[in-house]
Amino acid sequence: MFINREADLASNANDILKGPSLRILLEIASTFEARNVAHAVDAIVVNGSGQTDKSPFEEGHGDIPRLAYLDNNPDNDALAAQLAVLMESLPHGIVLGKTRNGSDLQRLDTLLSAEEAMRQLPVGATAILAVMGDNPAGLLNAESFAGRTPRLKGLGCNTSALRRSDGAAGTLRLAADITLLAASHADVPAFSWLEPELSGKALAEACTRARQDGFTALVTSRATQVATILATRDSDAETLEEAG
Repeated sequence: MFINREADLASNANDILKGPSLRILLEIASTFEARNVAHAVDAIVVNGSGQTDKSPFEEGHGDIPRLAYLDNNPDNDALAAQLAVLMESLPHGIVLGKTRNGSDLQRLDTLLSAEEAMRQLPVGATAILAVMGDNPAGLLNAESFAGRTPRLKGLGCNTSALRRSDGAAGTLRLAADITLLAASHADVPAFSWLEPELSGKALAEACTRARQDGFTALVTSRATQVATILATRDSDAETLEEAG
């Protein structure tokens, strides 16, 4: 059930992952300057503790939706303090890393409602994209994400982060599959991080495989990977035109 029913006022404008085939989310830091890929990016994920100022990448590209990355914190006061800093930039949404279960979504929903009220924003204006496939708890509690908040606009997988959290190599494919099933169960799109070291043929194959598996969006921290994602998107569009 939805704990915060008022958040159902969230507009469709925050459905970042809906739209043309294979959306592109670019994860950036404060020094990111690869402006030549701005035309292809559907949203940016700003990953930097306490970052509120616009990065060089964002200057002149203010129309690109801005998502703020926030690592989940079991300490509610600490999480609230981190969120308050991120909300200074009025992001379109929060990408919650290390989401362990549906209760984490409810907690963030409540904190966001308080932040929106203080800033005189419509309740539900800030979307949530939850990364569940970057930690074992999130994968083991996959069923719990459905129906917790209408703010939820996507469930994500980050196998690089899962590997760093001592996830066994054999579980990485399973992590992607569980994320896709959880997203389907919650009736939201699924998104996935690309491995940062991928390039060339291996990168192209990874993009194609992700799209065929059912991921709606790919997140990359490498501007050099954007062209390959875009090529996969263009290939999808050509296939649809031929089928039509």
